[in-house]
Amino acid sequence: MVQSLLLPFVARRLLPLLLALAVITVLYAASSQFTGDYGLPGISEYAVRGVAHFFVYGTLALMVAAALCRWHLATWLACILIATGEEVHQLFVPGRFCSMADWIINVCGITFFLLVAYHFGPRFRDAMDRSWGWLGSAVAG
Repeated sequence: MVQSLLLPFVARRLLPLLLALAVITVLYAASSQFTGDYGLPGISEYAVRGVAHFFVYGTLALMVAAALCRWHLATWLACILIATGEEVHQLFVPGRFCSMADWIINVCGITFFLLVAYHFGPRFRDAMDRSWGWLGSAVAG
């Protein structure tokens, strides 16, 4: 009985929360160290960084939403706060700077991913329920 109650909690809340915390840790660590050229021929460094910011923060938003089991304003605000903190953190790192353009890209990624998840979330949960049973329900939220 305890195991059947614990597994959905771990799958729904604890695992996404731990993943979100891991991503936040990596973001802050990376913003303290990466300072230069990515060395991709034919692609500007700004384009690579922009795409990376968009997708990393969008994915982080999905993890936070899964941990909170909600797709609402609190998730969006929490992710905006994380993005703001990461940009401000760069003010105190030698060789780095706070970029409003990066922050805007972060916010766009967060907003886009949450809107897509909000729109397709119920369909995804229904499909997971049909194909995976209770485990699908636990994973899909």
